[in-house]
Amino acid sequence: MVRKIIDQYVDDVVRQLPVSRRKQAEKKLRGAIYEMLAEYTDGEKPVSRDARAVLRELGSPDEVVDSYYRQRKRPKGNRGRITAETVARFTRLLMILSAVFVSIGILLIVTRITSNTALVFAGTIMGLLVMVIRMSVPVIEGVRVSLTRKAKKEKKK
Repeated sequence: MVRKIIDQYVDDVVRQLPVSRRKQAEKKLRGAIYEMLAEYTDGEKPVSRDARAVLRELGSPDEVVDSYYRQRKRPKGNRGRITAETVARFTRLLMILSAVFVSIGILLIVTRITSNTALVFAGTIMGLLVMVIRMSVPVIEGVRVSLTRKAKKEKKK
């Protein structure tokens, strides 16, 4: 049972990594887990409760993958995972640009420099885009979690 728990955890992590790195990452992760497990049980034969405790200590598979990408410091051009932090930064930037566009557009209209409302329109569209992105992130995350659960159930069959 211990091996099955660890195998599932390692599979959940490795599946999210680039194919070219999976074998090496799997070997390192599995080694680290068994080393932690031996230390946790003081050399005694581990039971499933021990394995779960060690895996909880490591964090969720998503946290391990995020840590992998942070430690690896991907070279430019190499695509990585889109994290919640990345989405937050992107939406913050869009919101700032939106406010700038609307402000400049209104200023230009009020001072009668132009009657063109393109900047106000562009700023408003960016603001709406930010709202849609922020609303859809939890939905996308929920779908990802449900697909992961579904895959686990199918794998058990």
